[in-house]
Amino acid sequence: MLVIGLPYPNNQSLAMKEKIKYWDNKGIPTFKGNDYYNSLCLKLVNQSIGRAVRHLKDWSYLLLIDFRFESLKMHLPSWV
Repeated sequence: MLVIGLPYPNNQSLAMKEKIKYWDNKGIPTFKGNDYYNSLCLKLVNQSIGRAVRHLKDWSYLLLIDFRFESLKMHLPSWV
């Protein structure tokens, strides 16, 4: 499987700006708007990885090609 780039949603849309603002103002010190935005992207990455590996005896090669994966790799499953 080859993943080039990260599937971030459009952060300039009015809906996304409002959701980010909502999480920034929610008052949770460990989860802010940027965390919400990153979680949407990582959900899609994890779903695509899950399509390649469906059970314990299944295997696949994963190539995640984007320098931004380095900063987000701690949020990927431990077996990746």
